[in-house]
Amino acid sequence: MATSGSINFSVSRDDLILAAYQHVGLLGEGDTPSSAQTSEAALLLNMITKARMADGMPLWALKRGYILPFTDASSISLGGSVQAVTSYVTTTTTAATAAAGTTVTLTSVTGISDTYNIGIWCTDNTIQWTTVSGAPAGLVVTLATGLTVGCASGARIFVYQSANRIVQPKRIIQCNVDNVLSESRRPITQISQQEYYDLSSYTTASSPNQFMVDVQLGSTDFYIYPRMATTDEIFSITYHRPFEDFDASTDTPDFPQEWYLALMMELSVLLGPKAGLTIEERNSNTKLWQYYLDLALSNGTPSESIYLQREEPF
Repeated sequence: MATSGSINFSVSRDDLILAAYQHVGLLGEGDTPSSAQTSEAALLLNMITKARMADGMPLWALKRGYILPFTDASSISLGGSVQAVTSYVTTTTTAATAAAGTTVTLTSVTGISDTYNIGIWCTDNTIQWTTVSGAPAGLVVTLATGLTVGCASGARIFVYQSANRIVQPKRIIQCNVDNVLSESRRPITQISQQEYYDLSSYTTASSPNQFMVDVQLGSTDFYIYPRMATTDEIFSITYHRPFEDFDASTDTPDFPQEWYLALMMELSVLLGPKAGLTIEERNSNTKLWQYYLDLALSNGTPSESIYLQREEPF
C-alpha cells in the first residue's frame, strides 16, 4: 500500500467551529452552524488563540528581527511606524548632500525600490527617515522629503519595506548588538525594570550593553543603556510574535498541525454549558482537552539545555 506523500493537511476556522459544536452534541451529522452560532464560536476561538500566547515560547512563533539605530533617545516603542523590521538593507553615501537636498548617491542600490523607507545618518548625529520616491536612477536615490540637515560622504543608510515591520512583540527573549561595518556580533544583558531605573546618566551615548523590555497594552517598549552613538550598530533580537486572529471563515490556524485537536477541544469545553452538558460530561471533556493541550505543548518548546545560576547572598 502506498502512502499519500502529502503532509499539508489543514483546517479552517469554520472546520474547528463545526467540529466543536458536533463534539458537544449541538449539531448533528450534516448540520451546519447558524450565523449566530458561528459568530459566538469565532469570538471564543479568538479568545482561545490569545490565551495560548501565555503558554511560553512556542518554536513556530519565535522570530528574529532587527531594531535599526535610533538617536537622542533611550527607548523606542516597537510596532506601528517604528524602525523594527524582519529584514533591511544597508549601504553608505558616496557624496555629501546639503540640507534641503532631495537626492543621495549611494554605494549600492540593491534591494532599494520606490516607497521603501530610508534612513540617512545626518551630520548632526541624527537619523532622518523618509521614503524613496521613484526607482533609483543608477546609484542616485530620490527622497520624498528633503534633508533637514545635510549628510556627509560615507554616511550610513538603512532601507526597508513597510511590510517588513515587526508587529508588537509579546516578549523579547534575547538581544545582540550587531556591527554592520565589521560584521561582528555580541550579546547584551537583559535587566529588570528596577535595575534599569536605578541606572544614572540616561543621556550617555556609547555602545549599548544592557536592555530592558516593558510590555504595555498598546506597545512593547524597548529600553537601552547607554544610548546609541553610531549607526554602524543595530540590535538583532529574538522575539515572540503575537498569534494571528481568525478573521474569515477560511482562515487556517496560526498553529502547527499538532495543535488542531487542542484548539477544537478547548472550544468544545467553552461550549459545554451552552450545550447543556452535565458536570460529569464537562469534566470528561475538560480532561480530554487537557490531554491534547499537554501533547501539543510537549512539541512546541525549545529542546535546548537551560542553565540556572544561583545568585549568592550578600
